[in-house]
Amino acid sequence: ENQINIGLSAYDHGHMVYVMTFRKGRSIQTRTVAGGFRLPIATCSPGIAYLAHIAASECAVVYAVLAEQHRQEWPKIQAALDVAIRDTRKRGYSQANSVLGNAGVGTAVLGPQGSTYGLSASYLASAGLPPHLTVEKLGEKLLSLAAEVEAAWNTSR
Repeated sequence: ENQINIGLSAYDHGHMVYVMTFRKGRSIQTRTVAGGFRLPIATCSPGIAYLAHIAASECAVVYAVLAEQHRQEWPKIQAALDVAIRDTRKRGYSQANSVLGNAGVGTAVLGPQGSTYGLSASYLASAGLPPHLTVEKLGEKLLSLAAEVEAAWNTSR
């Protein structure tokens, strides 16, 4: 069985910071992302999903941070990010190949007090997904998990 990591992350100054991760499977993959780990928001699946979900005014604030951080490279990054956000809004989940050899899908989750989190499922890109699981199926499963998480948070208030 291939290993799938599930992560919950929050936005912090141009990055998604993993709050918690869970792992399922017994493959050779070791957990490369743990609580407190920071990934660039523009290139990770939970970051792209987060940006696709937040209000345009909030997104503009994040874009200003990214423009400052990336300076000359920002126009190229922004163009790719805009396409990824449009795709995410159509599908409901994002897809990205991120750092550390991981690939994954992400979606946004509305948490307590209206805060937005990123929820992601990642796997070792070189190992790929198990034969019975496609990116689309993983995305659907992640959307289902996100709905369950939101329901649990809403009933615990």
